[in-house]
Amino acid sequence: MKGRHSAAQCRGKPTPTHRIPVARLSMDELEEGRRIAALVVKHCGKKYLPLFSRLDEEIMQRVDQQDRLSLCLKSQAPMTRVRRRSR
Repeated sequence: MKGRHSAAQCRGKPTPTHRIPVARLSMDELEEGRRIAALVVKHCGKKYLPLFSRLDEEIMQRVDQQDRLSLCLKSQAPMTRVRRRSR
């Protein structure tokens, strides 16, 4: 069966078989993936830490962007056109 790994293969170096662009994942999917990655690190070792770190970094980046956008939009005064005086 393609895409399946035996227990012996899982003990080796992690090799990605599928690459899903992180930008296509929802926040819920990223958080679930991060939770699962944390469990993998806990039970299989620190060699899987880069996977956890990548998901965690993406989540923090999205939260930071959303916070910065919200802050900017809340503090933004309505734009008005400034008229120049003619001399």
